[in-house]
Amino acid sequence: MALINKSKCIGCGACASICPEGIKMVSGKAVIKNESATCLKKAQQACPVNAITLDKNKMKENSAKDKTSNIEIGQDENYNESPRQGFGQDKALAKAEDYKLNNL
Repeated sequence: MALINKSKCIGCGACASICPEGIKMVSGKAVIKNESATCLKKAQQACPVNAITLDKNKMKENSAKDKTSNIEIGQDENYNESPRQGFGQDKALAKAEDYKLNNL
């Protein structure tokens, strides 16, 4: 089970950028759209205000899925390891980092 504490959420969008299959932004706040998304743990880690809570049992299931889904068979010459590429995360993550620097 995944929960987002709306009173803690600052609406930076870092979580939705990192995990678009599991989180969406609605009225300036993050909302869970798919509790079984394997990227939720990464989204939780990116949250600058720790507004995302994940059930430990669900995290174990997702971790097991991650291990099997990340097996590399071959790598394209254009492969880029940057987790931000293609997701428009730069602005959201910069906002989250600014918040951490100014408020923590």
